[in-house]
Amino acid sequence: MWTIFKREFASMFCSPLGYSLLGSFLLFNGLLLWVFPSAWNILDAGFGDLNLFFELNPWLLIFLLPALGMKSFSEEIKLGTLELLLTKPLTKIELILGKFFAIMFLLLLGLSVSLLYLYLISNVLLPNQHIDYGVYIGSLVGLILLSMALAAISLWSSTLVDSPFSAFLIAVFC
Repeated sequence: MWTIFKREFASMFCSPLGYSLLGSFLLFNGLLLWVFPSAWNILDAGFGDLNLFFELNPWLLIFLLPALGMKSFSEEIKLGTLELLLTKPLTKIELILGKFFAIMFLLLLGLSVSLLYLYLISNVLLPNQHIDYGVYIGSLVGLILLSMALAAISLWSSTLVDSPFSAFLIAVFC
């Protein structure tokens, strides 16, 4: 399973796909939360919490996770290497979990920027205001569970077709 994890995680950064997806996720997050005057701007909200971050991210993850998982199995089917992987001494569940954990680890790298956001918000609060860490931790756990469900849908859609773009469309519209 760890071999599949390392191989899949490395393959995300061998091409510009991993860099561009993670960079665009962080760019959209940062711009919508801190720069652009929108409904999700934290500085315009008038109170210091990350609720707007947790309202925005599910909408971004609907497109990010299918893009991360679209080539997991569809590329293997297209190139004919899935049969080779199935002959290796690992079970199907290890193959699936290796690919799943690679997607989730990359996503957790992207979500780790919320710790920076938490630090920034704690520095702009007034002296008598406090951050509710229970809400932050609970929302982060919920976002991770939602991400796990979306990653599983993305992997499932990748097994259905041999085209990564078709797998992306199936995962987005499921």
